[in-house]
Amino acid sequence: MTQRLLRPFLFFALLLGACTPFTYTETAMVSHSVDAYAGAVHITPSPPVWRAMGMPATPVALYLLLEAPETSPPPFPAETWAEILRIPGQIWDYYFPPPPPPRGKIALTFDDGPSVYTEKILDALATHNGRATFFVLGYRVEPFQETILRIVESGSEVANHSWRHADFSRVDNAVIEREITTTSEAIAHVTGYAPALLRTPFGVTNPRVEAVAEALGYSMVNWTVDPQDWRNRDAAFIYEHVMANTTDGDIVVLHDIRPYTVEAAERMIESLTAEGYALVTVTELLAYRYGALEPGRLYGNRTNERDRLRRR
Repeated sequence: MTQRLLRPFLFFALLLGACTPFTYTETAMVSHSVDAYAGAVHITPSPPVWRAMGMPATPVALYLLLEAPETSPPPFPAETWAEILRIPGQIWDYYFPPPPPPRGKIALTFDDGPSVYTEKILDALATHNGRATFFVLGYRVEPFQETILRIVESGSEVANHSWRHADFSRVDNAVIEREITTTSEAIAHVTGYAPALLRTPFGVTNPRVEAVAEALGYSMVNWTVDPQDWRNRDAAFIYEHVMANTTDGDIVVLHDIRPYTVEAAERMIESLTAEGYALVTVTELLAYRYGALEPGRLYGNRTNERDRLRRR
């Protein structure tokens, strides 16, 4: 209805803009914008008097406002369009209201990879503008170098999960140090940086392990939500458990080495995003909650897997 009422205004704009050319830069920017958004749209120039009236710089702006579907997002950020087309803020906000603020932040984490399934998780994260943290095993880094690089290049995070998943409570300090440092060296060889986050195998820690981690400069991260996908090998169960138990500030532990986990992860990435959560890396989440991280400190308060196994 509003669009129909404003159409005479569009025709008036076309008449006013019939003779005055854009600058080269304006023409190029608007041409690219319109091509990306509305396809083949002819640009009608806008005279200085039009701008002096404080109105949109070009009838193209009105075309976009009047003819483009109101639910279609523009191809550039709103502030970029507003600058290019000089659209008054109240008009822009009416047609393209800003997205609501995030409901909260959640960190999805994936252990024991990379694997042949990791790329599917990265695809889902890319589709929904999310990030995650991948706690990788050192011996798997070289065979999956391209995947490791894609993780980093996509804005997600690679972190340390030891070389071969040894139980740190059952080995001496020299073995713990070797498991950690060789893994970080492998990661640095591929990515150019060594991670500062460590998740010990099974989430096992004690004062001795914490002392080694502190000496090496690592903060340790466990989790707050665990669907136990290593035991519950059902995608629907994993998905439902995470969705029912996850809220702002949670760290979810999963394993990107199992197809049913990847199936569940693809669904939860879509659902959590649709619910308004921002999917972020562990580093982002912990900075959001705690500020600067401390070497040797354990973040995430869930009882570790090995202790649960021993009690059964």
